Order: sequence, then C-alpha cells, then structure tokens
Amino acid sequence: MIVGAQEGLDCVVNALDNVNARLYVDSRCVYFGKPLLESGTLGPKCNTQTVIPRLTENYGAPAARGPCMPCTAWFNSGARRPG
Repeated sequence: MIVGAQEGLDCVVNALDNVNARLYVDSRCVYFGKPLLESGTLGPKCNTQTVIPRLTENYGAPAARGPCMPCTAWFNSGARRPG
C-alpha cells in the first residue's frame, strides 16, 4: 500500500527502476483514485506518462505499455546485445 494514499495525498510521482514496482504503484493509485506521474527511461530516451483516474489509461493498461527496451545502463555500456 502507498503510505498515506487514502488520506491527504493529492497525487503520486514516481521514478522507479523496474516494471513490477511501476505496476504495483500504478495499481495502488488506481485503487485509491489518485493521479500518477509515471516516469523513467526507455532505452536511451526519457519516458513520462500522466495517469488521471477515470480519464486516462493507467500504466498497467495493455495499450499503454509498449515493448520493453534494454535498460539505459546496458544500452550505454557498449556491450553486445544478447542473442
């Protein structure tokens, strides 16, 4: 549970480093009806998404999630792509 989500919290801003954590925070925001500013990196690019309950798609919605990109640290390391 997001601490304080049910009382006094106007919105949530995150910058998480993994999809499971993002999905968890997103699900709690949907449950409590709190707006979410989801942010992070998508390969070498910045990614943000504003989620407004009952108005926009949430982060966990299938249409909102595109293909996963390699993490930025791996992308910038010069390492060969596996496979």
